[in-house]
Amino acid sequence: LREIRTKLDQSTITGTLNLAWSEQLSLNFKLNADEIDLDRYMDGNKSNGTEKSNSAGNKEWDLRFMRNFRAQGEMGVGRLKAMRFTLQNLRTKYKLENGRLTSDSITGQFYGAPVISKGSIVFTKGLSFSNTLTINDFDLKAASDARGGAAALTGKGSVHSEMNASLTGPDQLPALLNGKWRVEVLSGSFQHRTPDGKLKGKPTMITASGASGTITNGVARGSDFYLKGPGLQVSGGGWIDFNNETLDCNFNVNMKNVPDFPLRLYGSMSNTKTSIGAGTLILNTIGDITKGFVDVLGGIVEGTWKLFR
Repeated sequence: LREIRTKLDQSTITGTLNLAWSEQLSLNFKLNADEIDLDRYMDGNKSNGTEKSNSAGNKEWDLRFMRNFRAQGEMGVGRLKAMRFTLQNLRTKYKLENGRLTSDSITGQFYGAPVISKGSIVFTKGLSFSNTLTINDFDLKAASDARGGAAALTGKGSVHSEMNASLTGPDQLPALLNGKWRVEVLSGSFQHRTPDGKLKGKPTMITASGASGTITNGVARGSDFYLKGPGLQVSGGGWIDFNNETLDCNFNVNMKNVPDFPLRLYGSMSNTKTSIGAGTLILNTIGDITKGFVDVLGGIVEGTWKLFR
């Protein structure tokens, strides 16, 4: 099939498609879509109440049929929207053979920065996948504005991840996700955002901030978190559990004209609690100053987590 042009829901699909069937079904393709809005389908399922029941969700997959045919081709998407983010000029190359799907080239543009990614999926009764992703120096303000939420971040953001999981059925992520990660923010700021999208308070300037670590069974851990700004340095680490959206992190805070003090952030990501481990005299000295900073640090951790997750 050549010069294909068809409308699939709200997407226009063009390209070529080749099918051959001798000993095994073989598919070759080169397809392009002008835009795909994944959020539309995900939000639609929620609003229509079409989520699968627990019994259906617990049913194991049987994907061995993926070993019965071969495929090779290219797929392009002009604009891909997912989790409120927009990825532009997505280009992917695929090869499926003997139940193994590989993509050695996944590229695109994410808010002014190139996306470099590759991955593979091995189909047995379930599936095992691995993926690497690198995005350096994207426009953090544009991404944060698109994502929304209570934290407004600006600057240049970078992310690198190497993830893998072996799944036997649906709803097993993030509980079975493993790998390593790194995030970084340069020359930016943090500011609170109201539910109606308006900024409030003064921005907290960030010279540099970042962290790296591992993720095991859906729990991210790291010990090299740092944040630097005018008159401010923070270091520390801890864990964030993506399964139940909780965290427990310990930091050492150095602020201008204030004695160093330890700070703990813990509890639910939607309602983070704080604990300052310092003597009564120091607490009385830094109490008013740190109240605002605790809110800022909690907002930065929560906002960065929601943006990079």
